[in-house]
Amino acid sequence: GRVDEGVTRACGSRTGVCRPGTQSCASGSFGACTGGVAPGSEVCDGSLDEDCDGTVDEMCGCTTGTTRPCGTDVGECVAGSQTCDASGSWGGCAGATGPSPEVCNMRDDDCDGATDEMGVCPTAPPVVTCPGDVSADVLDTIALAGSGSDPDGGPVSYAWTVTSRPPGSISTPSSPSSASTNFYLDASGAYVVQLCVTDDEGERACCSVNVTSNPPGAIHVEISWSTAYGDVDAHLLNVTRSHPNGWWTADDCYFANRAPDWGPVGVDGNPTLDIDDTDGYGPENITVDRNPAPGTYTVGAHYFCDRSLGMGGAPGSGATDGTVRIFCDGALVATYTGVTLGETDDWVSVAEIDYPSCAVRRRTTRTEGSQLYPASFTAARHCEISCSSDADCPAAERCARVGGGGPPRNACVLR
Repeated sequence: GRVDEGVTRACGSRTGVCRPGTQSCASGSFGACTGGVAPGSEVCDGSLDEDCDGTVDEMCGCTTGTTRPCGTDVGECVAGSQTCDASGSWGGCAGATGPSPEVCNMRDDDCDGATDEMGVCPTAPPVVTCPGDVSADVLDTIALAGSGSDPDGGPVSYAWTVTSRPPGSISTPSSPSSASTNFYLDASGAYVVQLCVTDDEGERACCSVNVTSNPPGAIHVEISWSTAYGDVDAHLLNVTRSHPNGWWTADDCYFANRAPDWGPVGVDGNPTLDIDDTDGYGPENITVDRNPAPGTYTVGAHYFCDRSLGMGGAPGSGATDGTVRIFCDGALVATYTGVTLGETDDWVSVAEIDYPSCAVRRRTTRTEGSQLYPASFTAARHCEISCSSDADCPAAERCARVGGGGPPRNACVLR
C-alpha cells in the first residue's frame, strides 16, 4: 500500500566548500537534504568560498590578519601600519604620526615636502643695489654692476630692463638676467635702466640707474624710424654744396662715403657715419667731431629700401615715419618727428644747420633719391641683397644672377 517509499536523490552543491547530500522520499515527498555541507557565511580568509556562490571573499576589503603600511615619512610625519579585521575592513593607522598645521620652525610640519610655506614666517623683501648714475658718449658700451640678496637667506633672481630711452633707441642690456650687465648707448639722450631682484617668496625690490648718453662732436645728426623693417639712410651735405646739388658725391657723408675728407680744415672738420642700420628702427648717426667749417650743412633722409636688407631683419614692408634729432656743440637744437617715407627711393631734405651759430631751419623738400644722382654716379641698386645661395635670402626670395643697374652679380629676387 506504499508508493515510492525509499527512493532517494542527490541534493546540494559542489561549489566552494559545499558538498552534496541526499534526500529521501517518504509519504510521497522528498525530505531534508542530509549528509552534505551547506553554504555558510563568507569568511575573509583569502582562500575559501564559504557561501558557495563561486566567488572567494566577495565584499571583503582585505584578508583578515594581513597588514599594510599607512601614512607617510615625509617631513615630520612617521608612517604606521593597518591590520585587516575579521569583517575584511582595514583598521586604523597604528603607530603613525600625522601632519599638523605648518608653523615657522624650519620644519615640514604639514608633510607636503615644503618648509614654512604659506607665509607662516614673517619675511623681509630682497635688498637691491644699483651702480651710480653714468655719463658716457653715444655709441659707448657701459658696464652696470648691481647686486641683490635675500635677508631670509633664500636665492634671488635678477632682471635688467630699460624703462626710458631716447627716440630711436632699441638697445637692451646684454645680460638681462645677471647681477651685472653691459649696455650699448645707441642714441644720444637720457636712459633709465632698472634692476629688479626677486626672492624665492616672490617679493621684489628695484632700483634704477640714470644714464646720460652725450652726443659727440660739434655737429651730430641721428635718424631713426618707426618700423622693424626698412633701411633709412642719413645724409649730411657739406657747406660747399646745397640742395639739390652735391648729394651722392664726395661732399655727401652717407653709407657709401662714410668718412669723407672735406678739407681744408683738416681731419677735425671731417664727418663720419657711425652706424649704417639696414634692418629697421636705426638710429643712423653722422658726426662732425671738431672744428666744422663755418657755413650751412644740409641733412637728408633717403628710404633706400622699404624692407629689411638682411636675414636678421624683421618681415614686412611699406611706409615708415622717421625722427631726426640734431645736436650742435653738445646741445639738442632740433627734433623733427613724422618725417614720412612712403616707399623705396623716397627722399626728404630735412633741415639746414648753420655753424657756428647752431641755428637750424626745417626743410620739407621731397623728391626721389634717384633724381638727385650726379651724372657720374652708378644707379643705386635699391633693396638688393647679395647672395651665394638661396640660404642667404629671405624666405620669399631666391638667389639669382642679375645684371641691371651695374655689372652681372648674384642677388636675391622674388621667387
